[in-house]
Amino acid sequence: MTTLRQAALWSGLALVAISSTSVAVVCAVMLQFGRKTTDYGKAILRACFVDNLATALALRLIFAHFTWKAQVFGAARAAAFVVLPWLAPPDPGASF
Repeated sequence: MTTLRQAALWSGLALVAISSTSVAVVCAVMLQFGRKTTDYGKAILRACFVDNLATALALRLIFAHFTWKAQVFGAARAAAFVVLPWLAPPDPGASF
């Protein structure tokens, strides 16, 4: 007999798998019909890319074992994300 927690884990895994599969189908259709060059097609493909990143993150959260090493690594990444842009020289060609 499965518990409610196990059922939630399996349903979350199924949601992630379906999300990734549907994105693959959308991307294939957009590329096949040549819509990748239109603004609408570019927006859809960007959304597919973001969805794939979210899928990878969700799978990591479902299957990862969080130990103290993972927490230290995550804190170091967050610190680098905040500090490194301030340390990098400005890009003269950038237009923000």
